Amino acid sequence: MARWGGDEFAVLLPGTGEKEAVEVAERLGRRLREEGVSASLGVAVYAGDLEDLFLRADQALYRAKALGKGRVVLAPPQGRR
Repeated sequence: MARWGGDEFAVLLPGTGEKEAVEVAERLGRRLREEGVSASLGVAVYAGDLEDLFLRADQALYRAKALGKGRVVLAPPQGRR
């Protein structure tokens, strides 16, 4: 886990598939809410291009923010934005 920007963080989960990554994000969101912190989370799965991974994760994050606080949004697979 690392701070990515202002109030954004990146969490890399090597060897984790789409379903498991979404479950981790949902658990993280629940735990943060228990601490009184709301979070929008974007999830993307690595498909061979690191720059694309972060771009898709960022786009998913902003979709989650647009839908309202406390959301998890999964990015479409690489090449389908």
